[in-house]
Amino acid sequence: MNIKSEKLFQLLSKIIFGLYICLLVWVVVFKCNLINSVTQTYEYFKSFTLAERFNFYLVPFKDYFEGPFLVQIRTIIEDDILNLLLFVPFGMYLTLFIKKGSLYKVIILTFVLSLFFESFQLFSLIGSFATKDLITNVLGSLLGYLICKLVYKEKNGTLKLMILNIISIIVICVVLPIVVFSIYNTIKNINIYFEIIFRI
Repeated sequence: MNIKSEKLFQLLSKIIFGLYICLLVWVVVFKCNLINSVTQTYEYFKSFTLAERFNFYLVPFKDYFEGPFLVQIRTIIEDDILNLLLFVPFGMYLTLFIKKGSLYKVIILTFVLSLFFESFQLFSLIGSFATKDLITNVLGSLLGYLICKLVYKEKNGTLKLMILNIISIIVICVVLPIVVFSIYNTIKNINIYFEIIFRI
């Protein structure tokens, strides 16, 4: 691969990474449907103070041990596994994009992004602050880092990036119809979101 082709490939990789980040934000922050998530969360937490909403999920994995465990365990595990898997490509991209990408950089950057996501959900009433999500997100990113370091031991960074791009495109194509429908549904009912925001 010549220098010009390599630069174009790097640009394409960054565009795909940007699409992946947009997908990550929509699925993780907005639960792939802004209107439903914000209305359900508002109804549940409307009597809670900000401190109560912050403390509600402060103890990680508390929901594994409270409530009708057998009824909710499937949903809980599915959410946690989804969080973990969604951040695997993020860890892989960080490892490939950051020069001398170290384990500490991957962990710190993933933690900062997750902290922003959780804080945004808390203050916007789209969700609540959950330390469990911070942990599963970082674990997913860490898994992506380990895949890059252990599975792809060869030094051919272009090959690694190509494989990751293909995986990302497949994920984006599979999830994109759901995202498009949820965006359409959100735009169609955006007045509901503003009504909730102005009532707070």
